[in-house]
Amino acid sequence: MEEKKLYETVKLIQELVKNACVNPPGDEMKSIKTIEKFLTSKGISCQVFESAPNRGNLIAKIEGTGEGESMMFGPSHIDVVPIEDLDAWEIPPFSGEIKDGHIWGRCTFDMLFITAAQC
Repeated sequence: MEEKKLYETVKLIQELVKNACVNPPGDEMKSIKTIEKFLTSKGISCQVFESAPNRGNLIAKIEGTGEGESMMFGPSHIDVVPIEDLDAWEIPPFSGEIKDGHIWGRCTFDMLFITAAQC
């Protein structure tokens, strides 16, 4: 079971990297829709709020048992800063390629892995 979760998380990170939500202009809606699709496939209800064209936020709620404390994950961001020197990248920054046991791409070791792990 844990291997399946790891596989799904890796695939989600790769898809988020490939969405290339570079800010400016942001264009995060691609990744918001990716996350919404992932969560709803697990039976988790989501709300998407579009604050500007192709920009927005997603809120998901997982109901607990009613016992114990409440938790909140996030917030997290899914946009990345622009690439200054594309030639400096050995592996294309929006490929999500797996090499040497790592997922390569813009923001994989920053926020995208945290976002995917919280899903």
